[in-house]
Amino acid sequence: MHAIQVTETGGPGVLRHVDQPQPQPGHGELLIKAEAIGVNFIDTYFRSGQYPRELPFVIGSEVCGTVEAVGPGVTAADTAISVGDRVVSASANGAYAEFCTAPASLTAKV
Repeated sequence: MHAIQVTETGGPGVLRHVDQPQPQPGHGELLIKAEAIGVNFIDTYFRSGQYPRELPFVIGSEVCGTVEAVGPGVTAADTAISVGDRVVSASANGAYAEFCTAPASLTAKV
């Protein structure tokens, strides 16, 4: 899948287009096919190194898209979210990509 990765800290020039495997949702997570992403100040802080993160990483925390898969521990009774639902999350992991994961508890249906 296509993604935007940070391999070193700095300005916008450090963003790199990469191909990498599609993530899999972990316990309590959803796999979301991104349709729109947000560019948030926190993303610029991570990219610049102002808020240090382990390198490399796929940047992005805000996503709107469609649920492709539900990880273990996520039940429709708990979240009312299931595969095929359109959702939004401001707590996604690696939203600057075709697919990302997000905690089901911090994701809402659109």
